[in-house]
Amino acid sequence: MSFAIEAVKLKKQFKKTGYKNILSWRKPSVEALKGISLEVKKGEIFGILGPNGAGKTTLAKILSTLILPDSGTALINGFDLYRHPKEIKKFIGYTTSEERSFYWRLTGRQNLSFFAALYNLSNNQAKERINYLVDLLALKKEVDKPFMNYSTGFKQRLSIARSLLYNPQILLMDEPTRSLDPLSRLRLQKFVKQELSGEQKKTILLATHDLSEAEYLCDKLAILSQGKIVTIGKLGEIKEKLEGKKKFHLKLKVESDYVFKQLLKMNGVCEANIISYINELMTLEVTLSGEEFISSVLNRLVSERVSIFACTPKELSLNEVFEQVVN
Repeated sequence: MSFAIEAVKLKKQFKKTGYKNILSWRKPSVEALKGISLEVKKGEIFGILGPNGAGKTTLAKILSTLILPDSGTALINGFDLYRHPKEIKKFIGYTTSEERSFYWRLTGRQNLSFFAALYNLSNNQAKERINYLVDLLALKKEVDKPFMNYSTGFKQRLSIARSLLYNPQILLMDEPTRSLDPLSRLRLQKFVKQELSGEQKKTILLATHDLSEAEYLCDKLAILSQGKIVTIGKLGEIKEKLEGKKKFHLKLKVESDYVFKQLLKMNGVCEANIISYINELMTLEVTLSGEEFISSVLNRLVSERVSIFACTPKELSLNEVFEQVVN
């Protein structure tokens, strides 16, 4: 299962009231998505990465048929979003961190039974599927207690269980690890990567603003900012597109920090930081205004009779990529 989106746009309207006439209100438009185009292949974990308000949730809701865009086309496994919403719902699962989408006085099992009925599962089918998901997501200990008593982590796992009731081939996951403690987040991320993607081969669209999560989980990324895709591709491909500063790790044998002070004055050196300095062995992180400057820096160090033990290019982290393309 795969899907493609071409030039999707959506304008949001907001209600405003004025102090002078509280009964009057206007609906100004804000373009929430602006010409979004992307394609997700079968079996991929495709990340939609962006800050709060970038349009990630809006895009997930469009693909789940909860809202329709103003213009553009979206094909999900060949079915058109406008003309075939019922067919699309059969193989789409939507995971949200929105707790209000559950009934708080019902137990987790009762909630799952209710949503299974909405999927037109028979009683036997629902019971079998719920039991399977309870075991798969380790819900047995709390599933028969009221939803209102659950921890945040348990609520998130129950949300994933709900999205898997119909065994969908495509999962839309909107910030599934938001508000989780580090251990719960790691467990859920491993479940998505190893079980849902690895074992069950599901196609996953993951909306997140967690950079480490995107780097760990996603095969491909689209970075969204102010309703637009600013860059798209595999993380390595995105890094190659970026021009600008390059970082290197240098390991030098020096007798004093004189060399460090001289290094800061060299042509092309933007920044240098000492990582460690033990027994005359200094490890540095050097930021250059371009990769082409590294040869002149090394030649200068050699001319200063500095022993160079290592020179290693440092790959940009996703944090650095994100900062460059969004700001």
